[in-house]
Amino acid sequence: MKDPDGDVRAAAMLAAAAIGGEDAAEALIAVAGSKPGKDRDAAADALGKMRGKEAGAAVAVAMKQSSDAAVRATLIGVLAARRQNDQVDAVAAAADDEDAVVRIAAIKALGAIGGEGQLPALVAVLKNSRDGGELAAAREALTAACARDMGGRCADLVAPALAGAEPGNTVAMIRVLGAAGSRKALDAVAAAAKSPSAEIKDAAVRTLADWRAKEAAEPLLEIVRTSENPTHKVLALRGVIRLASARSLADDDKVRLLSEAMKAAKRPEEKREVLGGLGSTATLASLEIAAACLDDEAVKEEAAAAVVQIAEKLAKRNPDAVRDAVGKALKATSNAGVRASAEKILGQAKKAK
Repeated sequence: MKDPDGDVRAAAMLAAAAIGGEDAAEALIAVAGSKPGKDRDAAADALGKMRGKEAGAAVAVAMKQSSDAAVRATLIGVLAARRQNDQVDAVAAAADDEDAVVRIAAIKALGAIGGEGQLPALVAVLKNSRDGGELAAAREALTAACARDMGGRCADLVAPALAGAEPGNTVAMIRVLGAAGSRKALDAVAAAAKSPSAEIKDAAVRTLADWRAKEAAEPLLEIVRTSENPTHKVLALRGVIRLASARSLADDDKVRLLSEAMKAAKRPEEKREVLGGLGSTATLASLEIAAACLDDEAVKEEAAAAVVQIAEKLAKRNPDAVRDAVGKALKATSNAGVRASAEKILGQAKKAK
């Protein structure tokens, strides 16, 4: 590990990690505490791979004792890489370090090794910190906690913390609530979408538009119906359409959502978005909604394409309904491909009859 050649030193560090033991850990910790460079990075990487909790304990002791903030931050990163849960208290204490680099490293590490006991402290950082690095680290840590089945607890703590928070902090908390995904989180974000703050409202709408649970459809539809922001209307509409396209959702439920979306859609581009979603369904109700748009000059081509897409799936089961809708689509469209498909479907419908 003291060889003049850097590649040899790096190989020796990995070998020391593989061999393990107290001496190897101490030697690697000494290099990890050296000046910044490839050797420090290689030592930290090797420590992260070394087996045995004893190495983690030695790293924690060295972290506490070091007077160099950069070394403390490096060793905290090692504890996180090792998933050294038994050293979570040492890492949590470092989140209050006088040095910002150390605090940020500790906050990030808590995202990897922290449990429910560390969530309140992370939420406090998320609500109160004015440091962009700390704020990003806390959001990242809480998002990681949500991914480790602590989403419900995160929502319980973050939702009430929205009250009185600065816009930047509120935006960060909204992002965490999006990762939490619970009903409480959804209600809090839906309420934030009505905020007088443009920054908060935008974050909430974008978070709702990416929501995974179908319960988000109603607040999204409300945004489509009431928002005066064209971007928000489009985002919300796309969110509804995305929810309606979920494979787990029955066609009847998909069409119900898309029907509400079509009622709320006012502009041609909004109607086109809904027609695109309807094309993937296969019900008489969706065929009827699409066919009703054939009289709208602004979207008749998209409506004809949707009618044909739906009719292809229904031609054998409902030839009469298909024949009427496709016949109307054939008159409305000038698209050669859609016309060819429509004529083929009409032929199938006649045979089915």
